[in-house]
Amino acid sequence: SLQYKWNSNIRVYALYSRGFRASTLDDLCRSGRIKGGFKIANPLIKPEYLSNIETGIDYNSMSNLHLSGSFYYSRGKDFQYYVSNGQTIDLGFGDRPIFIRDNISDVEIYGAEAELKYDVQPSFTLFANCALTHSTILKYSRISENDTIDLTGKFLTDIPANIISIGVTYTHPY
Repeated sequence: SLQYKWNSNIRVYALYSRGFRASTLDDLCRSGRIKGGFKIANPLIKPEYLSNIETGIDYNSMSNLHLSGSFYYSRGKDFQYYVSNGQTIDLGFGDRPIFIRDNISDVEIYGAEAELKYDVQPSFTLFANCALTHSTILKYSRISENDTIDLTGKFLTDIPANIISIGVTYTHPY
């Protein structure tokens, strides 16, 4: 990462990072109920890799006002993701889909974040932040030849497009 402080109030930064996530033992060898359905173990799942580029700016005014904003772009390879195998199972309360944790060849995630904080007193802070995210499956290889589902061009689930938070922080002297 690189950062530059223009003065005591303004900082800009840019960074590149690359990380990986190994498969969990649960996904490798346990079949069973999960939220929304049933999952089949996949002992062949590979670790996922994510490359990320981010840039941002922080501004701290003399009047206890703090502003920050950032933009990021991430690219995932062998992204671990629950995929429906096209079958269902009756779990006692109706048919539910059967999933398998599999690797998605190529995903893209990008977005922006902004935050506003105001220190009313040293121990009392008001804050608001917003995050906008766009996540897309760029390349999907079907899990079997008879798989009719193609996820290419679809959005990733469990990654919200918009998040807004507003709150108060109080720090007690003790």
